[in-house]
Amino acid sequence: MQKTFFRIVVILFLGCARCVTASFPQVPGVSTPPEAQPVEINKEYTIRDIHIIGNNLITKEALLARIPYSRGDIFNQAKTGDLIRNLYALQYFNTVSLEYDEISDANIDLYILVQEKNKVEAIIFEGNYGLSEEDIEKELKLSEIPAMDEEELGSIATKIKRLYAQKNYHSTTIETELQKTEHNTYKAIFRITEGPVAVVRRVFFEGNSCVASSDLRKMIFTREDWLFGFLTKAGSYQPEMLNVDQYIIENFYQSSGFLAARVIETEVQVDEPTQDITVTYYIDEGPVFTLASVSALGNDLRTEQELLNVLPIAPGQLYSKDGIRRSMDALRAIWGSFGYIYADIEPLVIPNFEERTVDITFNSELGNKMFLNRVNITGNTKTCDYVIRRMIGLCEGELLSLPGMNKAKADVAALGFFDPQAGVEWKITKI
Repeated sequence: MQKTFFRIVVILFLGCARCVTASFPQVPGVSTPPEAQPVEINKEYTIRDIHIIGNNLITKEALLARIPYSRGDIFNQAKTGDLIRNLYALQYFNTVSLEYDEISDANIDLYILVQEKNKVEAIIFEGNYGLSEEDIEKELKLSEIPAMDEEELGSIATKIKRLYAQKNYHSTTIETELQKTEHNTYKAIFRITEGPVAVVRRVFFEGNSCVASSDLRKMIFTREDWLFGFLTKAGSYQPEMLNVDQYIIENFYQSSGFLAARVIETEVQVDEPTQDITVTYYIDEGPVFTLASVSALGNDLRTEQELLNVLPIAPGQLYSKDGIRRSMDALRAIWGSFGYIYADIEPLVIPNFEERTVDITFNSELGNKMFLNRVNITGNTKTCDYVIRRMIGLCEGELLSLPGMNKAKADVAALGFFDPQAGVEWKITKI
């Protein structure tokens, strides 16, 4: 069998980057050279000169330093996207566009047209008592924004309202203004009306005849306010968490034999004068199902009975959605020990609504065995590479297995140098 190689990377710290896209609009209020044309160049030109139009807040020299073109270069269409991204990243411009003027058959002049935002010299908050300026700055980094327009001001106000919602101020309104100063700059003003704090006073469940409401209340995020509720965020109302609550309730039921249980509706009632909130979950429990049969197709490596012996579910037990997930993990672990770390486990669930039973068959698609090509280590800014590498008992070229990967991860974590929650992780890259 031909070897399929993977590159394995131990990631100690995770991060993400945002991708910026930009359009090429015409700039209102900026004069365009009479002979300038949209940049769609299909032949080779040399750049004779570069002109920047519309910049008042940033010097031409500072902008040229961020432009991937120079006088005398051959124009490369592929660099235009980099130019747009580089200039937008300065956060000074509403629009950036690029045009050219054909000087001769071999030469062009480039015209970079920009429309600037309003330079902001101060950001002022009025009426913010429940949320400090330091809290807002910590989350939004407004001091790093050099210029704004009305649209951006509205976007920032929306983000501030989200911060207020996290503190249970759900009726907060914000008026914004860009106020011109005598220095021809602007003050960004946010006038905030916070309103009363909204608190979840009551949580009800309807339709739950088999499970006590007190048990359901203990599971979900949205809980009734009480004296020491601040310790567990009890009383906090976060609309986005209602869907999480719904999933928790349904998962509990479906892991306790109630195959078709679901939350039909979540009703939220707000008392306008006090902003007290009542949340009601309407539940359809449905009947209880038991497992009639469980099968897992085997092969030359493991027989069906050997596979069934490691599964946490068996005929006669109550149907369990969580049990199916744990069974899939157990099968992946078995196939992963043979080098099939990308084995695909597909459970086939066939309910019999008349007899209230379920037949489950686990189908395994093993794919190819995986062999280790190279181990790279990233994120270790303080710990030397060799200190980590000597804890990894994996050799390049050997069969890659889940037990080996898990042991290596545990051994590196045992050094005690990294975050115990997610400080050591594998990332697998095919090559």
